[in-house]
Amino acid sequence: MLLTAALPALRIRSSQPLLPEAPEPVVRRYRRWPKPVAVTALAGALLAAITVGAVGSKNLDAGATTLPEKAHASAEAFFGRYADPGGRIVRRDQGGDTVSEGQAYGMLLAVAVDDQARFSSIWGWARDHLQLQDGLLATQWSGGKVVNPQPATDADLDAARALVLAGRRFGSPAYTAAGTEIGEAVLDHETATIGGHSVLVAGPWGVQPPVINASYFSPRAYADLNAARPDPRWDELAATSRSILASLTDNGTQRPPDWATLDAGASAAEIGTLARPIPSPSSPGASGGAYGLDAARVAIRQEESCVAADRKIAAALAPVENGEGHPVFAVSAAAAEEAAGQKGSSEAMLDKAATEDLQTPTYYGAAWVALGRVMLDSSALGTCPR
Repeated sequence: MLLTAALPALRIRSSQPLLPEAPEPVVRRYRRWPKPVAVTALAGALLAAITVGAVGSKNLDAGATTLPEKAHASAEAFFGRYADPGGRIVRRDQGGDTVSEGQAYGMLLAVAVDDQARFSSIWGWARDHLQLQDGLLATQWSGGKVVNPQPATDADLDAARALVLAGRRFGSPAYTAAGTEIGEAVLDHETATIGGHSVLVAGPWGVQPPVINASYFSPRAYADLNAARPDPRWDELAATSRSILASLTDNGTQRPPDWATLDAGASAAEIGTLARPIPSPSSPGASGGAYGLDAARVAIRQEESCVAADRKIAAALAPVENGEGHPVFAVSAAAAEEAAGQKGSSEAMLDKAATEDLQTPTYYGAAWVALGRVMLDSSALGTCPR
């Protein structure tokens, strides 16, 4: 009986706190492309935002890193359903293909459950089958080959973040080096310079004209990558992302669109205000401004931030996030409720998401049920002052 009672605790693996560390010297493998020329002065409003972002990026703190049972179980369920033994994350409900986003999700979850062997296999598969000459990851693989070589910035950011976290957790300088290399490739190839400041775009294809997907904005990824290899552009991305989101959501009072475009000629003060919703680039005939499965991630990523201004946007979305239609919408509502201080409502929404995923299993739903529990309910990917 004592052993039976102890089993749940034995399933949970604890790990060392993830904290910023001094940048490590690394040998670069990839050719550096020219960086945009920085302006010599920052606009007052943007300077203040960047200062806030810098503080949030550098004050990650230690905390308990034991993974709660539900989060651990959700991560293992995702692996059991969608991870092949060789490390490929398979979208079984979407024709059996693999996308860079899925590999990155698997890497983050492997760090969260403290499984170095699984992390190594998932990253190894992505490196061997998806990584391009510039360090970024091709978006889609199917039938034994890459079928879409265009990178997607969210996958590159998540993979880079997972690698630097794995470098700390597993004591691997090689992982840290790989993560910072992808991070620099993001800065070099997946950002546009508008009004003298760096803005995260959807991929190399989205630099001109600037096309963004607000759910790609990841304050915690910016912070973790900046801690691993400091670069002022990470703080610029934190500030411009915040400005754009505030505009697209009317300070959190309306749900964001999946896709938007920016005015390349905007001044620093206009970067956010001139953002305009557009149809999906893959469905140009669709109506613009749609809130869909992409934009549902906005509240989750903003609630995970170490900066109060980001979490404020997530909290403001609570009244408009109803959690209906797909598990990721329920996780989004959970994040908004968490940011608003409604822990009970947040837990109820996470449970709802898990139930919906069991009823109608999908790769994307299972991934965000697991990631939602890890990001909202644990410190397994690091902590910051609240």
